[in-house]
Amino acid sequence: MVQARDIAAPPEIERWRWTVNHFRKLGESGALPADARVELIGGEIVMATAPGRRHLTRLDTLIDQFRRPEALHTLAWRDGWLRLSANDEARVDLIVLPKPAREPAPEPRSRDVLLLVEVADASRAYDLQFKADLYGRAGVPEYWVLDLVDRWVVSFREPGPKGYRLRQVTLPGASLAPRALPELSIAVATLVS
Repeated sequence: MVQARDIAAPPEIERWRWTVNHFRKLGESGALPADARVELIGGEIVMATAPGRRHLTRLDTLIDQFRRPEALHTLAWRDGWLRLSANDEARVDLIVLPKPAREPAPEPRSRDVLLLVEVADASRAYDLQFKADLYGRAGVPEYWVLDLVDRWVVSFREPGPKGYRLRQVTLPGASLAPRALPELSIAVATLVS
């Protein structure tokens, strides 16, 4: 009779870690379907949750806020890619960048970002924990999660090597403004209701 202690533990398995360059070439080659909702996290290809109707509606409402006169000096990119490191390229619901005086840079980096926003329903735990740590370590100055489950906005500020140092929940009935755009006050109820 073989006992558990007699079975050798499997050897450590070395994993292939994709770089952003490999990941892009994979997409360009057609190996990934053009409509695949994937991102590269820690060198691994991760499936992203497909957005539902409520998710898309809330995202449209948020984009409208960045069309107001107070935000005319910004660019708001919907469903954009953000390279965070050699092995991380996240797919982000909304990326807010300063509007350049000239032609925009072909590829925004975390240091260029004013604000990242994720709309969270099915992806809530992933967005509030994992992505918050990832964006904070990458130096993104501010990150918001529109939590459609609890109907509030969670904002993360002061990035560092262990993620964000500040986390704040703002409830419907209150307003929130990005630190880079303090004049752009947004009613939380319009974002999560």
